[in-house]
Amino acid sequence: MFVSDRSQVVTKDSSLLKIPGEEIFAMDAHHRGICRFSAADDPFYRAIVPFFIGFSKGIDRLLIPPTPALNNAAFETETLFDVPYARCVEFHGRKQLLADIELYFSEPSSDQQRVYGISGLGMLIKYVPFSCNGRETNVNSPLGGAGKTQTALHYAFQNRFKYKSGVVFFNATSNTTLIADFYRIYDLLHLGKASDKIDYLKRWFSKPTRRDWLMIFDGFNDLNAVQIRDYFPNTSWGHIIVTSRDQSTIGLVSPCGTIITPLEEDAAVKLLLGKAAIRNPSSEDITDAGVIVRHLGCLALAVDQAGALIRRRQKSLKDYHRLLENEQSELLKIKPGIGVHEKTVSTVWELNFRQLEKDTPDASLLLLLFSFLEAAQISESMLKRACSNMQIWSENGGVLDMSPERAGIDSGVISIINNELRFDQAVEQLLAFSLIQTSITASGRSFSVHPLVQSCASHRVSLETRQKWQVQAIMLITHVFRKQRLSGAITDLGDTGSQMFPHIPRVLKEFDTLDKNCPLYPKAKRAMCLLLLEGSKFNGNVWRRDTIAKARELLERGDAVLEARVARRESTLLRLHGKIEDSYRVIENCIYDGVFAGGLNITEKANAEKGKLIISYAGNFIMENQLARAKKELESWQPKDPKHPSLMESSVLSDRNVSLGRLLK
Repeated sequence: MFVSDRSQVVTKDSSLLKIPGEEIFAMDAHHRGICRFSAADDPFYRAIVPFFIGFSKGIDRLLIPPTPALNNAAFETETLFDVPYARCVEFHGRKQLLADIELYFSEPSSDQQRVYGISGLGMLIKYVPFSCNGRETNVNSPLGGAGKTQTALHYAFQNRFKYKSGVVFFNATSNTTLIADFYRIYDLLHLGKASDKIDYLKRWFSKPTRRDWLMIFDGFNDLNAVQIRDYFPNTSWGHIIVTSRDQSTIGLVSPCGTIITPLEEDAAVKLLLGKAAIRNPSSEDITDAGVIVRHLGCLALAVDQAGALIRRRQKSLKDYHRLLENEQSELLKIKPGIGVHEKTVSTVWELNFRQLEKDTPDASLLLLLFSFLEAAQISESMLKRACSNMQIWSENGGVLDMSPERAGIDSGVISIINNELRFDQAVEQLLAFSLIQTSITASGRSFSVHPLVQSCASHRVSLETRQKWQVQAIMLITHVFRKQRLSGAITDLGDTGSQMFPHIPRVLKEFDTLDKNCPLYPKAKRAMCLLLLEGSKFNGNVWRRDTIAKARELLERGDAVLEARVARRESTLLRLHGKIEDSYRVIENCIYDGVFAGGLNITEKANAEKGKLIISYAGNFIMENQLARAKKELESWQPKDPKHPSLMESSVLSDRNVSLGRLLK
């Protein structure tokens, strides 16, 4: 053991015995406390006790003097356990996953298919196992940094003594790393000379006398370059765990598997407090830790490194949370210097981002767009709606087909989403890198992105590029909710409108961070005003009044159409809350003191909006039985050209005549 701290009593090299099978633990303790434990549930104590027990059981065998020359028979009396990492003493969570793996491996082989339910991010997938030469193969396929390697290793350490024929670990990132590990293990076993060491080692594990073994193939991410099955022993026994970021590994390589989700919040809090060396946390500490892990999306690597940074820099949990809110992208790049992780959260994904840009630009573009939308609810139907034509009223009161290009949506986005093959290929690549998750609902596919992936993807690009995609997200969601002619706006979206609603506050957040000097700011500002108006129509929108206040704040002076729509919506909300006088005043200010005052020349569309405003105004008087006043207001409005009204004005004229008819009853 050696002390894992900034000041070491002895160097790491000097603290090792350098004997076969030696276990190494990095412990947060000084030289007087390294062998002292606070209680039986101390994580360091619980980590090392099983190995002392295992050592005591084999003490008689270990005391036998070694033979002068180690031959194969002598080595086979030893249990092979070869993994390149020490046991993670602060491993938390994954209890159900570990239980699922153990249950799967403990079931007897059968020719009958077995159904294994796998829970992913917001989805339930069922994989039907198929025969794979009788071999049991389990695959973990999570987001990078979610803990797939540590989970596989934890299972190996937990169950090492039941694998009498050995536990071996292979780096499966490439054929080169696999060959190197096969050669290393071959030499470790002292198997002599062979023309094909890989084949010989596979046959060594295929002997009937060696049935109880576990192989871990870690980092199998390139399914095209690495033919992983070629490295499996040709047997009907043995257990294999494959970790991969590519979710298609489940089914293609393994009949059963789990798409790892982030940690449960309780497990993430325990990991954070343990890594931060907060041994006796107060209730306030636990609350603050919960806030931090939720901000980090309970991603194992991010939580681990947050705790290490808190400990190394002696930050309080509150101070770290403040930094996280203000400097998240920079914090994710810092390597704490404590623990076994060589890469930060940011660098874990940076290679993936670069590979996407190089190999699949469509997937890279789609990820950038997703990085500025609500992370958990990006439906395919919403994306397709955003890239479709919408019928709206034109300035002359006619019907206009508003194309997505005219709405300001990037042509590259439109061409990808409207081309099913290109879109599916881009999604496939994002899934292969585990940068997104998918779920299937009655309304179709839906995608989700981990918030930290969004943060890293959006902050690695230039400011100009980031601003472009902030505006793209605003324009896209605005077009989705755009009011169509002769429709009830949100009502034509049906129930899906409520499902899409969370994107409105998300893009509002992006707008609030947009630099006002950005050339795209004026366009984004008007689009945001339109979007807030539509968002205020949701019955479930608890911040409707704040939404209208924000929309009014974004109004440009002289925009008659938007001013009339904001006034009408604000008046309606005030009336619903019983503020009748305020409801009158909002409309009066717009008609008599605002953009419509003084008989200014306005477009047919603006005149029609004025007519709708007057009808709403008269409706207040009708409800208060002020019929004469209502009639006067209604008769005050006419189309710009009464003999040849525009289509929009004709629609408003029809509504006005209906209101006049009510007065005659």
